[in-house]
Order: sequence, then C-alpha cells, then structure tokens
Amino acid sequence: MSEEVRITYETLYEMLRNEKQKDELQKLPLTFFTDVTEYLEEKKKILNNENKDLFTESELEKTRVQINNIRKMIKELFDRREKKLIILAMNMSRTENMVYDKSLLLDTEKKYFVSISNLFKSYRDNIVKRISNGLIPKDMKQEVLPEEDSGEKPKEQVKKVSDMVPKDYKLVRFLYPVPKFVGPDGNVFGPYEPEDMANLPEKVVGVLVRKGRAEEIES
Repeated sequence: MSEEVRITYETLYEMLRNEKQKDELQKLPLTFFTDVTEYLEEKKKILNNENKDLFTESELEKTRVQINNIRKMIKELFDRREKKLIILAMNMSRTENMVYDKSLLLDTEKKYFVSISNLFKSYRDNIVKRISNGLIPKDMKQEVLPEEDSGEKPKEQVKKVSDMVPKDYKLVRFLYPVPKFVGPDGNVFGPYEPEDMANLPEKVVGVLVRKGRAEEIES
C-alpha cells in the first residue's frame, strides 16, 4: 500500500454524503477502487493478525463494525451513482448532441454508461421514432392463441401501430427506399426502407402503389 492513505473512514463517509446531497455525479479519485480495496485489506489484517494481543477486544470490535459500515457505504455510494448513470443515459438518448462531463465517471463506469446509452438509443429509435413515422417497430410480433380444442398451432400476427389509425389510412409494405415527404394532410412521413411497414393516407398509398414503391397490406 502506498505511504499516503487516500481513503479513510472519514473520506469515504464524505464521498457518500456529497453523492447523496447532489443530483449530479460527484467526482471520485481515479484510483478509488484500488484505494478502497487496499483500505479494506488493511482493516481485515487487524482482525486476522496473529498478534491480536496488541489490540484490545474493544478495538477489534470497533474494526469489525467499521468494516461492516465501509461495505454499506460503498454499496449505497454506487447504488446512487448507478441511478444517476441510468438517468444520464436516458437523457442522452432523448437529447441529441448532449454534452456531459466524462471526468465524473470512473473508467469502469464509462463502459457501463456507453452500453446503457446505446440500449436506450436503440429502444427509442426502434419504438418512438418508428411509431412517430407511422412505422411498426422491428421484430414486434404478437402471438395469437388458438381457440380452445381447435387443435391449431399459435399463429404470429403483426401488430398494428394503433387501433386509433384514421379510417382513410391504409397499411403498406415498402418495396424500395422512399425518402422523407409531406403528405396531403401536412404530416411528414419517412424515410422508409424496403420491408418497412407503415399506415399512410389513402391518397399517398395510391401514389406509392401505382409507382411500384410499395404494396398495400389488406387488413
């Protein structure tokens, strides 16, 4: 262990207190994991020392209590940081070009943060953005249970975007790429890729079908 003690019971308590009081992530030493591990090892050595006679029973009991409290503080510290990381990743997926202070994350946290951010972004791209463009989310299928005693196997049926789709809208499957365009009702649609499915105004569907860009899916 280095001569300079970077983590003590008091400094760890202060780190937790700051994390609890502030909404944003608090900066931790880059060597935090190493420091706190070494600090715990030093405490455990006191209990495992063959020369326990050097310590009174009250001192040993105090050390046991400290070790237990240290573990609790570490758990609470990272429970709170974990929650903040999730909220930050969620905000990143909702706001394009959002800037955050990377120095507030430890190296290990950065890896998890990137994974969580990508997960939220993938969710929003597949669900929110596609539905907003009248597209059915990819890989979303609904299992339809057969009637009792029919002997039929469950069938897979593509979910509709919504039961509230206007009556003059029709479902189509795109055969070729179609760029973003403005429909007759002023709404913006697209862009679409081959095999994408979308509910669009009947007039738009007619044009797309006549041009061979899409085919209507009978409901």
